[in-house]
Amino acid sequence: MKTLTATEAKNSFGMLLDWARQEPVLIEKQGRQVAVMLSVEEYQRLSNPQEQLSNLDDKDLTLTERLAILKLPPEERAKTLRESAEKMLSHYQENQEWQDLSGGDFIDY
Repeated sequence: MKTLTATEAKNSFGMLLDWARQEPVLIEKQGRQVAVMLSVEEYQRLSNPQEQLSNLDDKDLTLTERLAILKLPPEERAKTLRESAEKMLSHYQENQEWQDLSGGDFIDY
């Protein structure tokens, strides 16, 4: 993440906008972290936990996505976790290798 002083951000605002479209930019004032400039797309993604949780079937959860789950209301969080558990169960029930392992005796190597 790039870091700029408030003065640098003010004096090169156009470049700051370009950088923020690529990655968040930290802005410091008198040595303190005071703001982060980020793209509209990233802001919208971060401000909508439901959007962060869509299409999670094919990937591992990032820390941001895990935190988004924790920010959901309890009922919605329970629903999301229940759906995830059902997908996992379905995956293992359809996976022949897993069925072979769980259906037979344990093999001691």
